[in-house]
Amino acid sequence: MIRCNQLLHFRSHHYRYDEHGRTQTKQTIGATQHYHYDAEHRLSEVRIEQTGRSQRYGYVYDALGRRIEKHQIDREGKPYNRTRFLWDGLRMIQETGPNHPTSLYIYIDQNSYEPLARIDTDGNHEQHIRYFHTDLNGCPEELTDANGKILWECSFQLWGKRIHEIEHEPIEQNLRYQGQYLDRETGLHYNTFRYYDPDIGRFTQPDPIGLLGGLNLYQYAPNGLTWIDPLGLSCITSSNLYASGNKTKPRDPRIDGYNLKPGQKPDLYLDKNGLIIPNQGGASAFKTPEQLPLTGNYHKLPEGTSLPNDIAVKYDGSDVGGKMSPGHATIYPTKAMEPEKFIELFNSLPWEHVGKK
Repeated sequence: MIRCNQLLHFRSHHYRYDEHGRTQTKQTIGATQHYHYDAEHRLSEVRIEQTGRSQRYGYVYDALGRRIEKHQIDREGKPYNRTRFLWDGLRMIQETGPNHPTSLYIYIDQNSYEPLARIDTDGNHEQHIRYFHTDLNGCPEELTDANGKILWECSFQLWGKRIHEIEHEPIEQNLRYQGQYLDRETGLHYNTFRYYDPDIGRFTQPDPIGLLGGLNLYQYAPNGLTWIDPLGLSCITSSNLYASGNKTKPRDPRIDGYNLKPGQKPDLYLDKNGLIIPNQGGASAFKTPEQLPLTGNYHKLPEGTSLPNDIAVKYDGSDVGGKMSPGHATIYPTKAMEPEKFIELFNSLPWEHVGKK
């Protein structure tokens, strides 16, 4: 049941919200979580009530809204079991806690949130390099040592909920979707400016940037496999995309009954009202220039692009189990619209002319 995009019931989970639209309680079988927020709408404390016991956890942020500490709270209100975090801009690069070594995180490049490796420093000041092996969306699936031995592995449902987690060695791995950190005490993922609940594939708080992030203020992304939202603000493309065209721009999507020429195959179709049928077909793009089927000029849509409302991207190549050629992606409308509107949205994307094939 959904009212104002606020999910109240899903399977064994029950939710209540406060006057600001923030999740106030989450009730599951055997436990109830109570969420408390500060004046900036940041989660500051969680109280977990189970039969016969109650636990409290606190969260601390810096002036830029980045979480720098999490801890448990004893009966006298004093913090203990602190885990502290260091940041480089809006990327978490180090954590230090009582039950695990100091971990330094390295990402695949300076603009990415996809982890490449972590360097653990133990109590004897010895350093150990661990390597991440990630899914298409950058979510870690395995952690190995320098010799390739699997130390940790985990499988996930589409929206990030754990299916099966194995620690082959006593090592904890909490990175999830790009920009997310698992809080094992609550099961929530800290997502920089919000918290994400993998049980329902939604955020626990409405989008801080309001409707600029989309009409659904709690939505993570159109799908969890090919989209990412490392800051908890708006979803972005998870890889570069390339499309053929002329020197000025990519080729316009071909729409049957609108701009289709004889002998051409349509990308999209119109309904009886002259509107594009949504979620069926779209403009083709590829993950690498080499995969483009045509020669000539081509353009790049950079990784991390935030798409406007009403259009989305899906990766549907055979390399990810789809029916299209390897590396294929489709840029498509998510609602019925005039052909001119979709072409305008498509051309408004920040395409960059890269070269000629």
